Parts: sequence; C-alpha cells; structure tokens
Amino acid sequence: MDYDAHSVTVDEAIIYPNHTGTRLSALALAVEPNLWPGSFTLTDISIDGTPTTTYSLDGQRLDIALSSFFQPETLLRINIQYSLILPFAEQEDPNVSRPRIFGYTKRQINLTNWYPFVVPYINGEWILHDPWYYGEHLVYDAADYEVNLKFADPASAPIVAASGFPEPQSDSTRYTITSGRAFVITASRDFQVSTVQVGDITVSSYYFALSDVGGRAALKAAAEALQVYGQRYGPYSHKTLSIVMGDFNDGMEYSGLFYLPRDFYGSLYDGTPANYLTFVAVHETPCMRLHINGGLNRLGMTRPCNRGWMRLWQFTASGSITRPCILTLSHGGGSIALTFTTRRVSWTFQFMRVRASAPIPMQFISAALIFLKTCAHVSVMKPSLPLFRIILHRDAARS
Repeated sequence: MDYDAHSVTVDEAIIYPNHTGTRLSALALAVEPNLWPGSFTLTDISIDGTPTTTYSLDGQRLDIALSSFFQPETLLRINIQYSLILPFAEQEDPNVSRPRIFGYTKRQINLTNWYPFVVPYINGEWILHDPWYYGEHLVYDAADYEVNLKFADPASAPIVAASGFPEPQSDSTRYTITSGRAFVITASRDFQVSTVQVGDITVSSYYFALSDVGGRAALKAAAEALQVYGQRYGPYSHKTLSIVMGDFNDGMEYSGLFYLPRDFYGSLYDGTPANYLTFVAVHETPCMRLHINGGLNRLGMTRPCNRGWMRLWQFTASGSITRPCILTLSHGGGSIALTFTTRRVSWTFQFMRVRASAPIPMQFISAALIFLKTCAHVSVMKPSLPLFRIILHRDAARS
C-alpha cells in the first residue's frame, strides 16, 4: 500500500472448494472496486497455475469460464493480480445517498469490499445482487483469510485496524481470521488506540484526536457487551474486535471490525449511557456474530435479533434480570412481536408486519429458532397459543 498515493497493489490467491453439490463450468466473482471508474485495474488471472483469458468483467461482476468441469468436493486455485487507485470518499447529502466508506478521506484509508471474491452459489445461481443507492447488497460465504500488508514507505506507515489478528513479519504484517465473511483494512496516521482484554480477545478502539473520551467509552461499551453476549450465547470465536471511528457519518459492520460515525464521538456524545455512541456500539457488537453465522442475515432477521441482544445487555448491565424471565413470541394485530417480561421490567418490539389473517412466515420461525438456539441458558417449552413461550434463565444454576 502507498498511503500517500492512495493506491494498493494486490496479489490474491483464492482456494475455492466446490461445496455446491454440482459440477461447475464457470465461476462468478464480485469486484466492488470496479464500480468506481478507474479504481480497479486487472493485470492477470490464472486457474490452478495456468493463465486464462476466458473471463469477462462487467461492472461489479467477474465471470470466469473454466476449461474443464469443476467437480463437487474438489478444490480450485484462482490467482488474481490487480491494482487499486482509491477514490476520494466524498460525503454527499445523507438524505439522498448513503455515506461513502470505500476509498480515502483527509484522515483515513478504508478498504471495504476491496478484493474479488467468489459469491455464494445457491439453487443453481450465483448470488450477486445489484447495488441500491442505500443499504447493503452483498452476500458472503464464510472463508479463512490470510492478508499480508506491506507499506511503500515503512518509516511513515500509518496505524492499521483490520479484521484479522496481526502478526509482525520482517517487512510486513500478517493478519489472519477464520470463518470470516468480509476482511477490512482501515489505516490512518491520526489514529489513537485504546485496548482492553476480554478473556483471550483483544478489543481495540481507534479514534481521532479530541475524541478520546468517546473512543474510550465505545471501547468500554463494546467490551461489556462482548462479556454479556459471551455469557448468554457462548464465546466469540475471533481473536480480535476493533471499533473504528469513521471519518464519515455512517456505521457499518464487518468480520471482527465495525465503524461508528464521527459525530457520535463529538456533539452527540453526552457522557451517559443514553446516547448513540453507547447503544450503537452495543448494537454492532453482536453483528460480529452474524458475520460468523450468516443464517439470520440471509433470513432478513439481523436487526430484530440485534435489538433483542441490545436489551439483554441493558438489562444485565442494570441488574434488571434478577429472576427467570419470559420471552413470548406472538402473532396478531398485523404484526409478529416479542415480549420480554421480568418482575421489574417489560418491553415489546415488533419483528415484522404481516397481514392479520396471514400465517406466521416460516422464515420468521426458522430465524427465531436459530436465534434462540444460540442462547446458552434457554429452554423451549411445548407450543402454546399463539406460538410458543421461552423461559430465559439468569444462570445455569437456575436452569
């Protein structure tokens, strides 16, 4: 990486296992940087060590025709050489379009969705949705990553936050993460860093000057949330978790790393738990789990489950969960709702709107069961009207 020139030269290798259950004659890859004119320059592609020219690159999609059938449960190696000229991440009116992350700002380089990757193959088709002006459109298979990062000028290298665990090498740094879904690198010479250990997990907060109070508050909130979720749902499986102050007003989560908007650290932060910085940090922390298990994301249940996780953190942090409590999933009045009741608190939030006469969607039931099965101390009782009830215990002794 040439930090000052905002450019990156990449030699990428993909070891792709064919778990599709069918033989393949072609592969489809997402190449998000190609959506910005002049940002992506492809140099060479080879398959199992043999150079190939039987490919086409159109927008974000790279199709590679294979010279022979790729049989199920075998491996194929794809080597891709390319360079990136990063675009300036110009921030437009957030009421019109989503704030930009990929590229560079005055204080930061952000490599998000920056490398070609093979998209999931489901029911006979490659899943690569067209981007919309707002929201996310990519779907990722889980993968193991090894990224070796070297700077053109090591003497003036920036501070780096990344999805993986860092291991310094003689002239580079190696980052690794297993079962990740999106590997991100963010770099800045202006970063300040605060770190805390949660068991064997290194939690780090990266922020800019004059934002140290907010930076440490985000670290504290995420570390506490990680402890609560670990007790309730089992251990977090990565070695690191990074919270990054974005030089833009947007938040986004990736494997092992999430961004928080810069304004959350400034005028919007009042030093109390009742602010965006705290509860969005708590909200984004369980998203790291959804990047490990993508089932909820595919079912469209990410946000509802996150809201439930946030409430568990709030109740645990405040000591409200002092007795076994009841979670009731109900269907009526045109919506599906979840009600959480203890002797001290009760709250309800709506999962999704449906027609009052419509049956409960199977995707909701499936997603709810996936969510509930992750709870360390949950027992599901026999179905009762209108759906079923769940008893959530404070600890194993009470269960």
